Amino acid sequence: DLEDLVSKSFLEFDRVQGALIAYYACMFIWVAELCHAISLFVIAYTAQLWYFKAYKTGDAAPACALCQAYCVCYEHHLGTLIFGSLLIAFLRVLRVVLGVLARAAANTENPVGECLAFFCGCVVTCFEQCLAFISKNAYIDVAMNSTGFCRAARHAVEVLAHESVAEVALNTITPLLQLSGLGGIAAAGGMLTMVLCRCVPQFSDPASEHYVKDPTMLAVVTGAISFLVAWPFLHIFDTVADTLLYCIATEEHRVKLKADEDNDQEDFCP
Repeated sequence: DLEDLVSKSFLEFDRVQGALIAYYACMFIWVAELCHAISLFVIAYTAQLWYFKAYKTGDAAPACALCQAYCVCYEHHLGTLIFGSLLIAFLRVLRVVLGVLARAAANTENPVGECLAFFCGCVVTCFEQCLAFISKNAYIDVAMNSTGFCRAARHAVEVLAHESVAEVALNTITPLLQLSGLGGIAAAGGMLTMVLCRCVPQFSDPASEHYVKDPTMLAVVTGAISFLVAWPFLHIFDTVADTLLYCIATEEHRVKLKADEDNDQEDFCP
C-alpha cells in the first residue's frame, strides 16, 4: 500500500476534480479582477469628483469622497463591474494577440503585414470593432457618466481619440515615475536597515540579544518588503493620472459637441 501511495502521482485527477480545479481557478481570476475593477472605479470616482468639484469650480472637495465612491459602486455599478471584470479577465490574452496582428496588418509596407491584412481581415476587424474598446478606461467612464460597460468602453475610445499623443506620453512617463518611486523606496528601506544594523549597538553588538549577523540579507529583505508596500500607493498614482487625463479629454469633447450642436442650430434657423 505504501509503495502504491508513493508511486501514485498527486497530480493525477479525474474529470470531476479537474473540472473543479478549472472552475476554482477561473473564479479566482474573476474575483481578483473584480477587486481590481472596484479599486479602479473608486479611485477614478474620487479623482473626477476632485477635478470637477474642487479644481474647476474652486469649491470644497466632498467630504468622505472614498466612502461615497464605495457606496455608489456597490449600490449602482456592481453588476457593471462584474461584467466588465469578466470580459477583461478572460479576453486579455486574446486582446494582446489580436492587437499584435492588427498592428502588423496595418503595416502594408511589410509583406507579412500584407498577408495578415489579406487573410486575417475578419480577425482584425473583430479586434477593432469589439476588443479594442475593452480597457480600464471603461471603468473611468462608468464612474464619470454612469453608463453600461460596453457603452462606456466605446465612449472612452471616442473621448481619447483626440488625446492620443498625451495618452502615449502619459503611458510612457507614468511607468518611469512608478519604477523610480518603487526603486527609491526599496533602496531607502534597505539602506536604512543597513545603517541601523551597523550603527545601533543593539543590532551591531555581538553580545546583544538582537544582534544581526548578516545585515546585508536583512537589508535585501527589507528592500523587497518596502517595494511591495509601496506598489499599491504608486498604482493609485497611475490610476489618478489616467483619470485626470480622461477628465480633461471629456471636458474638451463636451465643448466640441456643444459647439457642433450650436452650429447645427444656426444652420437650420429659418
